[in-house]
Amino acid sequence: MWDANVRAVAESATLRFFVTGDQLQVELKQTKAGQPYSATGDVSIDTEGNILNIGIPLVDYSGTAAEWVGSTNDKSVTGSTNDWYFVSHGGSNLGNIDAQGFWLGRVSQAKTQGDNNDEVLVFHYVLAD
Repeated sequence: MWDANVRAVAESATLRFFVTGDQLQVELKQTKAGQPYSATGDVSIDTEGNILNIGIPLVDYSGTAAEWVGSTNDKSVTGSTNDWYFVSHGGSNLGNIDAQGFWLGRVSQAKTQGDNNDEVLVFHYVLAD
């Protein structure tokens, strides 16, 4: 499923977090169908559950061989399809994201769907100025 179109989307996707008034927001920039694409949405953080609720899809692979890669969380424990979980992976945690980046994940195959194991789809983000 990894082809030039999927690679272009994956390599182009960036998130920029910023504050407007008292609302945390995020801007996605990526290539979509070979063209520049951007979207902006609200973000809220649940520090108890380690969840970012993001009002836009993280990455949009529609129209590519990887369009099966979900950009929303339809199996969220809170019921919100905009929930993304902080995933501790490779030694990363919320205390070292400046050096390790951060991983956001969602349940992609759940036991409730008849699978024997939960699987988590994760995206890795590297912080940049």
